[in-house]
Amino acid sequence: MSVGQKVQVDAKLMEKILPYEHVTPKQFFEELWARLEMLPKDHQIEKEILKLAEDDASFLSLDDGSLAQTLDAVATRFAACWPHDTPLNSPEAIALIGGARARDGRLQKLSDRLTPKRTSERDFWRHYFSRVHALLASTFPSSGDKVACHLASLPVPKPDAERRFPAAATLQSEGKVDRKLMKTFVQAANKMMSSEETMLLAAKKGADEGADISRLLLEYQVELMESMGIERKFGCMTMSPDYVRKAYPDDEEIYGLLSTFMGTCNQAGRIALQQAAARAKADLSTRRIQPAAELQSEGELPIAKLIGIIEQVTKHVAGNEDVKAALMEEVKAGAPPQVTLVRWQREFLEHCGLQQDFGISLIKSVPAAAQKAALAGKGPDCAEARALQALTVMNESINNLGRDASIEARKPTLAEIERRRFRPANADNGPALLTEGKVPREMLLRFCTEVYKVLISEESISQLASTPPEKMGELSIAWQREYLEHVGIEQDHGCRELSDIPRRFQEDREMLKAFQAFQTACMIAMKKAVMVRAERQQAESEAKEVNGTS
Repeated sequence: MSVGQKVQVDAKLMEKILPYEHVTPKQFFEELWARLEMLPKDHQIEKEILKLAEDDASFLSLDDGSLAQTLDAVATRFAACWPHDTPLNSPEAIALIGGARARDGRLQKLSDRLTPKRTSERDFWRHYFSRVHALLASTFPSSGDKVACHLASLPVPKPDAERRFPAAATLQSEGKVDRKLMKTFVQAANKMMSSEETMLLAAKKGADEGADISRLLLEYQVELMESMGIERKFGCMTMSPDYVRKAYPDDEEIYGLLSTFMGTCNQAGRIALQQAAARAKADLSTRRIQPAAELQSEGELPIAKLIGIIEQVTKHVAGNEDVKAALMEEVKAGAPPQVTLVRWQREFLEHCGLQQDFGISLIKSVPAAAQKAALAGKGPDCAEARALQALTVMNESINNLGRDASIEARKPTLAEIERRRFRPANADNGPALLTEGKVPREMLLRFCTEVYKVLISEESISQLASTPPEKMGELSIAWQREYLEHVGIEQDHGCRELSDIPRRFQEDREMLKAFQAFQTACMIAMKKAVMVRAERQQAESEAKEVNGTS
């Protein structure tokens, strides 16, 4: 590659450079050296770095992102932080290059052979470290790498007419964001991201238009930012956690607000995705039941008619055997049962002539209307009270249907008694298992307390670790079901009763603590088993290497 070609390549990269990260070459040299020093000697990335010396190409051109399949922003950041004309006589550069030579003695011989015939000394090291940086960024990205990738992936600005929040007349793109303005933005963005309006817009666009919900929510954030006069890339960088810590080292209020906002963003993405999946689809061919010719989307609805629709929803969704069978198929295919049921509920609302969002808003208004009626002195037979009763029945019916479908779908094949890890209480002429009614508190508490110890025991972890990862969950559930019958509760009935613990014992701290510990044990056991399995595989691999070299 000629000098002219190299300058052209650098110029193209510099066009995309993130203009807001003020890192000097000397600071970047220090960053690279610190990251190399922290790298374990036997780590796979260390091995990949040593392999670079096996190919002359590693020293003759910049990495283009193909080495470690990194994003373009990683190469862009390197070109920005280490310009092609950077001298290498600073103490930081000398330390970095000297450290590299000490880690790999072949580098000096390669430098002697390739410079100056095929490349300059300066470019030799720049090309080499562009690959070192790419390998480090692929596994141990620095905060600068992460911010670079984030900024490069921001949505392209739209014309004001297409924005949810039009941009301000002027946008700040340098300097330091005023603390008051930063606080105002973070608070406004937090409120916007947690609003029903945002969730509805994102879910609707995701379900009806196939929009990328995560990107759409990010677009709302940067548009709001620019509506307050802060250019999006500049704002995202100056509001990144590391930058805020440096700019406001003792400002716990700002950092706390920012942390809360980040949590809200994560939660908003999950909620919007779930709501999108629960919407009645615009493609009518995907619906179980077709909408009415005309849909009411505003105004009022006689309460008697609303009660009738709620009762019809209950009958159609929760009292229909065809629906139950279809739900089982959906759950077995991996669909969350409650999301599927809400989608069918919305479909039925439109079948009854109510636009789905309008219908849901009417249903949600029932509890407040009933409370208002009660405060006004209306009796339990008033229309508002009857609407609340119908809604309660609908919610309980749908929740029970979803719970039962989930239990049935996750139900493992029942093993013969002699092959079980835990014998049922009714074996050997023991008392009959409880199959209906409320399970006594003492039995539920015993189950939660004892199965917690079982799941985190060394025996359980070892058995799980010997099981293929895709079968670990099934084995753990089988043990839990066996243990329900071990304490005297028929397993299906026990699963239903366990799911009702948070509601039934909402004021019982001991019961809730035991139940939470049981749920936590399920996750801990799985994580420990995966770690033990990995350790075993590593030991086996090392043993094979030793045997192969002996």
